[in-house]
Amino acid sequence: MYISMLPKIDPNLDPIVKDFAGKWQENNNSDFLSKLANSLEVAEAQNLEVISSIPDVWARPLLFRMALFGIEDAREFIQGLTKKIEGEWRSILAMFALKDLKQVNLKVEYVDLAADESNMAKVLKALVPKESINGDVNSWLTDLYIIYFNGKPIAITSPATLVTSAADYPSVFGGQIPRPWSNNGKYLTDPVNELQPMEREALNVWLRTLQTNIQTLQLSQNADANSAREAEMLRVSLLNCVQKFIKDINIATVNQSFSFTPSHLNLHKGVSRLLNETIAGKEVSFEDSNVRLLTNPERSDKKIILVSPEMVQEFANQENINPAQLIVWQGVNANDVTEEALSGERNKIGQIPLKVKVDNKIVNVEYRRPEDFFHERMAVIEPGNAFPGSLNNSIAGITVLADSGLTPILPLKNELLEYFTPAEIADNLSISEDEENIYVYFNFPLSGNGGGAIYRYCKVYSLRELIYIQNDVPVIEIWPNLQLERKLLSRRRIGKRYLLRQAICFRRGN
Repeated sequence: MYISMLPKIDPNLDPIVKDFAGKWQENNNSDFLSKLANSLEVAEAQNLEVISSIPDVWARPLLFRMALFGIEDAREFIQGLTKKIEGEWRSILAMFALKDLKQVNLKVEYVDLAADESNMAKVLKALVPKESINGDVNSWLTDLYIIYFNGKPIAITSPATLVTSAADYPSVFGGQIPRPWSNNGKYLTDPVNELQPMEREALNVWLRTLQTNIQTLQLSQNADANSAREAEMLRVSLLNCVQKFIKDINIATVNQSFSFTPSHLNLHKGVSRLLNETIAGKEVSFEDSNVRLLTNPERSDKKIILVSPEMVQEFANQENINPAQLIVWQGVNANDVTEEALSGERNKIGQIPLKVKVDNKIVNVEYRRPEDFFHERMAVIEPGNAFPGSLNNSIAGITVLADSGLTPILPLKNELLEYFTPAEIADNLSISEDEENIYVYFNFPLSGNGGGAIYRYCKVYSLRELIYIQNDVPVIEIWPNLQLERKLLSRRRIGKRYLLRQAICFRRGN
C-alpha cells in the first residue's frame, strides 16, 4: 500500500515533463520550478483562518499589512484571510472610537523594546520591521503598546496599520468575545451591522477625523528618503482602508453632533497618538430607551426599563428592526443584553451604569425582567368566581377557569401595583388554559421604537404544581381601588397597607 506524501499534479494541466520511470532526462526549461508550483493540485485557502507556521515573531503585523494593503506578491498566500483580518482590524479600531460612548473596557501597556536588553528583546530587534506611516524606522522599537480588552491581551499597536490583533486571542477569550466586537464570540468581526444608528454615526465621525489626521501626519525627523517614500505608500494604502470602512458604514448625513474626549489610555508615542482620542459619551436620556416601562406617573416616579436576553430579541423582532438597532440604553443594544451582563446590580448592564440627570441630580434607573413581576407558583381556590364583584371578573379569559370550577389567586407581585392601578393591571392581564397548564399573560406598555408598543409576556403554570387553597379557610382578595383626597393620604400608601393585610390573612389562612 502506497501513501502519498507529496501533493499530486493537477491532471487537467499538461505534464511538465513526460513520464519515463527510472530514467533521468535533461530539461532546459528555465521556469521549471514556477510551472511545477502552479501545477500542484492543492486545496484552495478560502476557509483559511490561521497561519501559525511563519518563523518570525513579527509575522502577525506582517500578515496584517499584506492582507489589508493587498500586496501583489502576497495575494495567493493570503487568499481567504483578507476578509477575516479586515474584520479584526475594524473591530479594534471601533473599540477605540467608541470607548467612552459604549464604556469599552480598554487598557494599554507601553513596551520599550529599545531599552530592553533581554535575550527575547534581542531577537525582536534583529527581526523588527522598519515600515511606518511616519517614516520612523525605529518606531517598532519605541512606539509599541499592548492592547487589553476586558483585562485580556487582544492586540498591539502597529506603526504601519495602526493596530494588529494577537495571534492567539481566540484561545485567550475562549469564545466569549461579546457583541458588537464579534458576531460569533470566537473571532473579532466587523461591528458595523451590530451598532445602533447613533453609534454608527459616531464611528463615521471618528474615522473621518482619523482620515484627516493620517493625511496631515508629519514625517519623523528620523525619516530618510527611502523610509519617507515607503511611508507615503503605506499612508495611501491605510487611507484606502479607512475610506472603505467609512463607505461600508453607509452614513449619508450625520444627524447628531459629536465631540472628542481623551481616551485616558496615554497613547503618546509616534503613530499611536492617532488613537488617543475617542468620541465623548452623550448625556444619557431616559427617553431614548426603546424599552422604558410606561408606568402610571401618579403611582410612581421610579424609572424602569424592561429587559431580558430573550425579551429584547423578541421585542426587536416585534418592532421589525435589527436587534443591534434596538436602543436599550446608551451604548447598549439588544445584542448586548446577556445573562452575564445582567448578573450584577439592577442599576447597571454589564459595565454600563443606568443613571440619568434629573433637575441637576443623578437618578438611578433600574432594569426588571418580565418574570420579576410574577410569583413562581400559582394558587387557586374552589369554586369558580369565588370573588364576585372584584376586578378579577373583568380579566380576559377568567371565565375559562371559572367554568373549570377554579378561581385564581393572581400570581402577581406587589411591585406591579407601584407602577399601575388595579384597573390598569386588570386591563393588561389575560388568562388561558389547556389540559396541562394555565397561561397568565401581561401586556407591558413600553416606549418602543418611535412610538408606544406592547410587549406581551406569558408565564406558564403547570396544573400539577398549582397550590389548592382549602375551601373551608376564609380567603379575601383586595384590590386597593380606594378614592381619597390626595392631600389626606396617597393612594399608593393606602394600597401598600391593604396589600400587607392581604399577605397577613394569606399566611394565617395557611
